[in-house]
Amino acid sequence: MNAVDATTRSNEVDTTAPSSLLCVILDTNPHAWNLLSSSLPLSKALANVLVFLNAHLAINAANTVAVLASHTDRAVWLYPTPDTSGPQQSDPELHDDDLTLPDGGLVQPPSDAANKYRPFALVESAIKRNLATLMSTTTPEVLSETPTTMIAGALTLALTHISKVSLLASPAQSSAQTTQSSFNYSDPSASGTAGSNNLNPNASTDASHATQTLTSRILVLSTSPENPTQYIPTMNALFAAQRLQIPID
Repeated sequence: MNAVDATTRSNEVDTTAPSSLLCVILDTNPHAWNLLSSSLPLSKALANVLVFLNAHLAINAANTVAVLASHTDRAVWLYPTPDTSGPQQSDPELHDDDLTLPDGGLVQPPSDAANKYRPFALVESAIKRNLATLMSTTTPEVLSETPTTMIAGALTLALTHISKVSLLASPAQSSAQTTQSSFNYSDPSASGTAGSNNLNPNASTDASHATQTLTSRILVLSTSPENPTQYIPTMNALFAAQRLQIPID
């Protein structure tokens, strides 16, 4: 009877690899890329990033990606495209063929070839179009005001997006995990939660398999020098990522 009822199924562990969310923060500071134009132009770096994103999507059909631009005066989404009405939707004269990157790299429209995987084409088209739009709307006055990039704001947006996606992936389990895992920063060894050693390793392993439906990590590609004014917000974002167990590369 134990083989046919539900008593033995509760101990089974799902060995399926959880879906993975990769959030890439791309430094789009024109000052920094101008210095690297002779060795690594932005268009070439973007092409390598797209290959890396496609590889991540190809590993698991459930994997997702998100790309942020850390610009001189703001941090904006390159993918997924924000659901707002902007010039790229309302301007009938704006076409993919007319958009170029600062180093002259052309933004190609998505290919309709049979060997073009549609998810790759959608991601590539959105990133290139939004990046070209961002560059075209950057005025010389903005570039003259600051030579650095908004890395702290991009990290904050990435962590917010990851938290939202994780909650939507498993709302009930995320709520229970948040309630039970109150971390004591003054005494990390006082509680056996995330960030400390659990007294029962088997219990923590079972819990991780039971609740881990999404893994996330952040990849930062920065070419700008450090900005002392962003030290505190950047460190706050790093502490938040550590608390949420989100690796940052």
